[in-house]
Amino acid sequence: MSNTPNTQSDTANQATVSSVTPAPNHLTVTVSGPPEHVKAALTNMSITQPVTFSLCQHIALSRTGSPDASVSDQLGSLGLVSPESRTAYTQGCVLDLQRQTGFGIQTSALPQDSTTTVQAVAEAMFNATT
Repeated sequence: MSNTPNTQSDTANQATVSSVTPAPNHLTVTVSGPPEHVKAALTNMSITQPVTFSLCQHIALSRTGSPDASVSDQLGSLGLVSPESRTAYTQGCVLDLQRQTGFGIQTSALPQDSTTTVQAVAEAMFNATT
């Protein structure tokens, strides 16, 4: 996973990224310069990761709200019985994918019936990005 900022040095604004330290679920970025220049550099900085099948599975699992969920579980068996709860689940998956990768897909690209498995949602998410 690459967590390098798109803008490492903003020399026109005299703000410099002096270090980027990625770790699982944590990223430290050090930016120095005058406050208004640091703010401008951070505003223009984008940190994303590539879309992978593993990431799509992680998003689909984490969005279930169940720590014991598996990819073979059906949405209905995870308590996502109503159409509204399944819509909220798929919208959350799409938003998480957008936030983590910068890649947007339509919610309609994801299956939403109660017999859909978490794995099927992950596969649909990944396929919609390729």
